[in-house]
Amino acid sequence: MDGTGATAAVRCTRGPVRLGARFRRLRDAAEPIDLVLIRILFYGRPVDELDPACTALVTLRGVGGTLLAPGDGTAGRRTIQGANPLP
Repeated sequence: MDGTGATAAVRCTRGPVRLGARFRRLRDAAEPIDLVLIRILFYGRPVDELDPACTALVTLRGVGGTLLAPGDGTAGRRTIQGANPLP
């Protein structure tokens, strides 16, 4: 993780989510984010989208990646919301 992005193991709770999806809201965060999904690795293989209830390693780039760092455990899971690119 650096100031312009993050790589993390995530679970898709609503989806599917596709490459190019833009995330602009981090639950319970006062600071804005603007992150774009640039890579999805599902069981070590690159894929273009992630279906609901699946877990994968994803890379996001943009503003707010540092806000996704693990917390102290009292805040619960980090949840981001966004939208897929138009087909």
